[in-house]
This record gives sequence, C-alpha cells and structure tokens, in this order.
Amino acid sequence: MLYFHKMNGCVIVSDQQETNLESVSEQEPGTTKHPIYWVVRRNPLRSNVCSAVTEPWQLIAEEESLSLIEKEGDLNPDQQTLLRNILEEMPWIPDKINSCQLYTLNVNHPRWHERVGHPLISGGRVHIAGLGDVGGTLLTGLRMQGLNQISSIGIFDLSTDKMNRWEQEANQISDLNYTQFPVVEPIVEDDIFNCDVFVFCVAKHIPELNSKVSDVRMAQLEANAHIIRIYAQKAREAGFKGLFAVVSDPVDQLCKIAYESSNYNEMGEFDFEGLFPEQVKGFGLGVMNARANYYASRDNRSVHYQREGRAFGPHGQGLFILDSVVQYNETISRELTQQTLTANLAVRKSGYKPYIAPALSSGCYSILSAMDGSWHYSTVFLGGVYFGCRNQIKTYGQAWETYSLPESVMDILQNTWRKLDEVK
Repeated sequence: MLYFHKMNGCVIVSDQQETNLESVSEQEPGTTKHPIYWVVRRNPLRSNVCSAVTEPWQLIAEEESLSLIEKEGDLNPDQQTLLRNILEEMPWIPDKINSCQLYTLNVNHPRWHERVGHPLISGGRVHIAGLGDVGGTLLTGLRMQGLNQISSIGIFDLSTDKMNRWEQEANQISDLNYTQFPVVEPIVEDDIFNCDVFVFCVAKHIPELNSKVSDVRMAQLEANAHIIRIYAQKAREAGFKGLFAVVSDPVDQLCKIAYESSNYNEMGEFDFEGLFPEQVKGFGLGVMNARANYYASRDNRSVHYQREGRAFGPHGQGLFILDSVVQYNETISRELTQQTLTANLAVRKSGYKPYIAPALSSGCYSILSAMDGSWHYSTVFLGGVYFGCRNQIKTYGQAWETYSLPESVMDILQNTWRKLDEVK
C-alpha cells in the first residue's frame, strides 16, 4: 500500500504512513504541477538523496549502481510484477517522468527533508577558485558566453596580483553592448561559498612538458586532493547549498574526495552534515567528447559519432568512447578511445600544455549547460562513484541518459566503475 503526503507544496509518495506530514488523496500526484517525490530507502553512503527518475524501473531499485544508466533493469519476477502493478494503479507515472516532475527521495539520509522543494542551483552567482591557465581561460569563456545563465562572477586566488589582473582583463572583454556580460569581481576567502555555483580550478602541481609521466592527470591527485579537502570543509562550515563543480584533475577522483571530506566532523566521524552527493559534479568529460568528435570527423568510418556517439567514464584512464548507441562497432570505439586518451599528450609534444580545450569544453560550455538544464557531459553520483556520462540538471535533481547497451560495453563500463570505487 502507498501513502500520499504533501511537504513544501510537493507530493511525497511513500510505502509508510508519515504521521508528521499532511496527507493528500491518491489523485493528487496526477494533477499537481509541483514535483513529486517517490520515497526509496537506500544506503545513504552510496545513494543520491534526490534524483530525477528517467525510467519507471528506477522507482523500485533497491540500490543505486551503474545499472541505472540502462533502460531496462535486471528485475526478478516479483519485482516485475510489483512494477507492473504500480504502473497500472498510477498511470500518471510515465507522463510525470516525461515532464521531469518525478524524483526519488532517499529518506535514509538524515537530512532528506532539506532536498524537498529546493532546487540544486537556485541562482546565477558563480565563484571561481584558482586563476591559473585553466581558471583564467574558463573565466574568459564564462564572461563571453554566460549572460543568460550567470548574474555575476566572483574570482579568488591566493595571488592578489592574479585577481587584480583578471578583474581588469575580464571586465574589458566587451563589444558595444556593454551590459551584455556578467560582471567579474574579486572576492575574499570568507565569501568563497556565498554563491550558487562554486568552481574548483586550483592546481598544485602540473607535470612539466619534458616530464616522463604517462598519466598527467593522476600525477596531480595527491597534491590537489589535499587542497580540495580544505575547500570541502569550508563548504561544510558555510552550509553551502549550491553546486560544487570540480574542474581540476583528476576530476572524478577529486569529486569523491570533496564529497566525503565535507561530511567528516572534528571527531573524524561521517555525520552527513556536509555536501549532499548530488551537489558535487566533475567537469572533465566534455573535452573528451570533443576530442573524440575531432578524431571521428576525420575518418569516414566514424563520422556518425557526432549524432550517435557517447563518452563514458573518467577524464583519463578508464575512459570509453562508444562510436554509436545505434550500432556499436568495437574496433572503431577502441580506436577513438585510444586517440582521445592520448590527445593531450599530442598537444604537449608540440610544446604547449593542453588547457584551452579542457577549460572551455569541459568547463565553460558544460557548466553553462548544467546551469540551464541542458544535456552535457559531467559526473553523476552512481552507487558511491562519480561516473562521467551525458546528463542534465533538472530543477530539483540530476537526470542521466539511459541506454540499451551491448553486454560487452556494460562490462567495460562496470570495470571502470569498480576502479573508481577504489578511490579513498
């Protein structure tokens, strides 16, 4: 039996009677224009508190895992019967999924009530920490392209000279429509999280061009992990409710470190008082998709990638480029994957550090798309892992694209997911 309640103007559908919530009729979900939350009870350490439902079977999934990117869940006979009965009794479900009104709500998280009726991104104030090559280029892109999504941009760096330089340079990017660009202003450290979107671009150590390091991104993990832990704790102290966007390498691993670090108290206890898992997103896969398209467009065998291709996984080792979601070709996919993985090394061989395309494709364009709810590439939290895929941020939670993938492709993605799960 299901019970129907209302909280903050939103409908909550639960398998238990909630005595502290207002009860409503079972017809309410079918007529409401407000979001509908479907109660689930999952491991709070490995589950989003709130996420948009993209396939009906997700409503009865007992846990979150990579399998949530599949159109058809691996349901046993009892679960199939349960889902069939639910859909027969509540025919409004498909329409509410299509209109992006239906969300799962994990009430095993002690602060679940804070997510009911509260947008993931509530405004257009963006703050950037770190004004190196990537941060400065990202800022340039957001100043030029961010009018419709961004109200203003705050910038922070330990170097006041960098902040002064970028305040002047960025605000002098203009055409004759002088008011058509978001204003850029330096901020003090105490105001870093007084924003709607925080962008972490700090990089402690980037290997030099003559370095023999084969994985440039992972070489930065230890140093950047230490820094992001500090910022994650600052987010906790500030009670930050916006989007914590990670651009620094290695993106996917730093997301998990940021989320977990923010939830430890002074006693070293994980108390769930920091960032919600869905508040953290890594922006590194956008450039991998762009690089894959670059190579695909130069080969007649793979020109279909722009329409049918997808990128999955981390911004580095474990990346998988799928040439087509319509008709998978293993040979082409593996070639594109290898070309994309080594694209940054090709630029480094020319004598330059490859930061422009990452800052704009993974950073600028993807962050703006996330802010306006468009499809883009970034990480989503799936079963305790920040996994890169095509997704979008709906008003109250994120939604990821679902597929009918060959078993061999899912095996590859599962292997990547398991390796990312090993990050501590």
